[in-house]
Amino acid sequence: MSNIEIELFDGTVLEFPQGTSQDVINKVAKQETMARRNDPNAGFGGGSTSGGGSGAGVDFSAGETAKDVALSAPAKFASGTAGLLSLPGLGADLGAWLAGKVTGREIDPAAAATIKAAIPGFGTMLQRQGGDAFETMSSATMGGSEYQPKTTPGKYVGSVAEMLPGVAFGGGVTSAVASGVGSEGGAQIAESLGFGETAQGVARVAGAFFTPFAVNTASKTVNAMFDRASKNPTLDTLQTAKQAAYKAVDDSGATFDASTMDDIFARAKVAAQQKSYVADVDAQTRAALTILERNAGKSTTIGELDKIRQGLSARYNADKSQAAILDMIDIIDDKIAALPDTDALMNAARVANSRYKKAELIDKAFADAELTTAGSGSGGNIQNKYRQAVTSIVKGKSAKYFSAEELGLMRKYIEGDLPQNLTRLIGKMSPSGNGLMMALNIGAIAANPMMAAITLGSAGAKTASDAIAVARGQGLRGALATGVMPPPTPSVLPSLARPIPGLLSQIEGAR
Repeated sequence: MSNIEIELFDGTVLEFPQGTSQDVINKVAKQETMARRNDPNAGFGGGSTSGGGSGAGVDFSAGETAKDVALSAPAKFASGTAGLLSLPGLGADLGAWLAGKVTGREIDPAAAATIKAAIPGFGTMLQRQGGDAFETMSSATMGGSEYQPKTTPGKYVGSVAEMLPGVAFGGGVTSAVASGVGSEGGAQIAESLGFGETAQGVARVAGAFFTPFAVNTASKTVNAMFDRASKNPTLDTLQTAKQAAYKAVDDSGATFDASTMDDIFARAKVAAQQKSYVADVDAQTRAALTILERNAGKSTTIGELDKIRQGLSARYNADKSQAAILDMIDIIDDKIAALPDTDALMNAARVANSRYKKAELIDKAFADAELTTAGSGSGGNIQNKYRQAVTSIVKGKSAKYFSAEELGLMRKYIEGDLPQNLTRLIGKMSPSGNGLMMALNIGAIAANPMMAAITLGSAGAKTASDAIAVARGQGLRGALATGVMPPPTPSVLPSLARPIPGLLSQIEGAR
């Protein structure tokens, strides 16, 4: 009678006498698996120096490396799947822990048993009461899911495979691959810098979460730059569109009557007085009032009124300290915005002027922000200045030119989202942020050269943060200039949940 043969994950064949119970076979197979898991040379020729990658200071041949990769991929995918399946049990554990904290009492054993029974086969991971997802997976794969990679390629492939089951939360395979590479890469960098296991674990977690975000950000930023020309029309193209709409209205014979021009001049004089206008000093304001006074009492076409607006704009650009001129421009824009909705031509003229006005306001705000940042002398923070610029519009009198939907879009830009704000926070440690942070970084590196890794990381985060601010600022401008609102921003929760099963698998593997 032939024996029962069982092949393990690494090709080892175990023989059992006929009649051996399945429980005994599983137990022995698991023990043998654990023994090989803790032996870096088990299942390999051991010590070959043909150079196919390294692990634990041992060089492996190309064939051994290929075998390690082939074993690591399915094993770690199975372990990552167990991590995904363990989440209900983890949730039960956390719920019990929170209930205990709130009530001051441990959860009743009978209630715990009820919860565990409601999650058959998975149990509670943290309490390790047996029958959890990792043990179930180990039994189902005859210990194969507990295989630990031994070569560098095997570790990277295994880390990626661990992250793939997290795609169940949404997102593409690319993000899962980035999480796996970032997780293993972070741990290996931390190890090469001499950090201990705790720091390596932190690096694994950080790499798993932030690498996909960095990859996606780079891709989106590049795409934003390519799309800017079509989605963000220049002031010149918007002005051309506005003038074409105005000409169509002029050709129809529509005009502003004399009383309208009288009202514009009267309101302009009030605006100048409110800005403490002094005729002998504020030459450009005086010239602007003169232009409006000469046109008071006259019937004026919308095209002529636009030329008057351009003249006022030129006066302001000649001396930007004379803010009363901006108020006069607003008075003219208010008149155009109040055009009667009598026909399609009037509506087109009003819309064209509105979009030009919005682009003009946001361009001026961003230009002022860039000028202020450049003048800071230490790198500054363009993201803060951009947010402050948009805040000044939302809270200022210019808010009246924007719809409720557009104001909501600007508020979302000001608040930012979780990944953007996290990158912004890390970037605050960058030496290019200000003189103090530069001095602190130099001092830290002098005391401990390994601190250079943190300096480089924070500098990279600041660069990414600034790129996000510019790209999203241009996207905001494009929406305001074209009237096309972007689709709702997807939730960041799937991207935060995606690496968790793989990280749970890594924790289990480190036990």
